[in-house]
Amino acid sequence: MNFNEILYGVAYYDEYMPYDRIETDFKMIRDAGMNVIRIAESTWSTWEPKEGVFDFTHLHRMLDCAAKYKLKVIVGTPTYAVPSWLAKKYPDTAWCYGNHDFCVCPDISTSRCFFNSSSCCFIDSLNNFCIALCCPFSFWFLAATFFLCSFFALPILFVFI
Repeated sequence: MNFNEILYGVAYYDEYMPYDRIETDFKMIRDAGMNVIRIAESTWSTWEPKEGVFDFTHLHRMLDCAAKYKLKVIVGTPTYAVPSWLAKKYPDTAWCYGNHDFCVCPDISTSRCFFNSSSCCFIDSLNNFCIALCCPFSFWFLAATFFLCSFFALPILFVFI
């Protein structure tokens, strides 16, 4: 990575687009002089729609297209939006205030930042997700920086150069 280069770019969410325009968008991003995209915040529930069933289609599409247009990629915090199946199956993953007088309902469609990060079920599920997410990239990239943070769900950030 050239540390004399300023990273200038946009957040891009292919998984939320109503139609396919990734080629057009990435060409426009590059032609605008940008060199980086940030992707994947809050995508755990999209990438693991059922327990142990992983679908990284959107991630692979974005990484492949970013390489084509020579864009760097930051894969940010996909883990802070807990899948609804996790909250339903393991009620102890719900985030409670005080002495459990108020808990976030486990059957809401998205549990964005409303979870108990000390739950063993949460930690085990997060670990399985991160392993499924990280393992394939050891073969794709020569250099990657992994950043683990203690913000709620141990968010994970990848910078691909």
